[in-house]
Amino acid sequence: TWASLGKKYVRVTNNLKHRLRDARFAQGLLPLSSFEYSEDEINIMINDINFCKSLGLDGVVFGCLDENHNFKMEQINRLSEIAKPLNVIIHKAIDSTNSVIDSLSLISNNSNINGVLTSGGERFAINAVETLKKMLVLVPDRFEIIMAGGITFENFDKLHSITNGKFYHGKKIINTK
Repeated sequence: TWASLGKKYVRVTNNLKHRLRDARFAQGLLPLSSFEYSEDEINIMINDINFCKSLGLDGVVFGCLDENHNFKMEQINRLSEIAKPLNVIIHKAIDSTNSVIDSLSLISNNSNINGVLTSGGERFAINAVETLKKMLVLVPDRFEIIMAGGITFENFDKLHSITNGKFYHGKKIINTK
């Protein structure tokens, strides 16, 4: 589960679609680790986007890469256009690209994309604070940089004090003990 400013996020899978009625945001339309999708998989994602629209969800999260670890913008642009008027967040696929900063420029120029989930190209956000700070400066005001990757209640204050980010993702950000 994701949480950000009162929004609820859930993963869309075939066995969870019936549970989406109480959610507001769908995450991971086709959660494959490579982020490389065939035309058939893109069509499944389109069906999932339309399903999310029919439920009245706030948005969807996805990310598409080519075999060279660059954003596959034709797929991203197509999916983000179909997703309108839903909010679109690009998944951590950005962290697998050859250049997080160059990739951010590509997606932040698409007015159908509202933000990106990222750890600044590193496994853990705390190890990429300089890149994350640069990312925050480079995007338009409407664009959300959602920091993720090993963020816990133990390192959140340090990360936030260094980056001054507005959006964070992590299942251990709040100490529940």
